[in-house]
Amino acid sequence: MSRVDPVEVARVRKQLRNGEAKEIRVRAHLSMGEVARGLGVTESTLGRWETGLRVPRPQAALRYGRFLRELTEAGL
Repeated sequence: MSRVDPVEVARVRKQLRNGEAKEIRVRAHLSMGEVARGLGVTESTLGRWETGLRVPRPQAALRYGRFLRELTEAGL
C-alpha cells in the first residue's frame, strides 16, 4: 500500500472546492468525460467533485492532483 500524503490530499480537495481544478481542466480543453476516464472514475463522480457534492477519497485525490500538476506544468 502506498503512503498517502494528507497535505497533498488537502491541497487537491481545496482546488476542487475553490474551482481551480475545473478551471485547469477547462483551460486544457478537456471534457469531464475525458478526465474521468483518465482517472478511472465516472463522469458523474468527477462532476460531484467539481460541484462540491462529494470529495475524492485520498488515493483518487492524489491521482487527480498529479493530473492537474502535469497539465499546469505543460502549460495547458
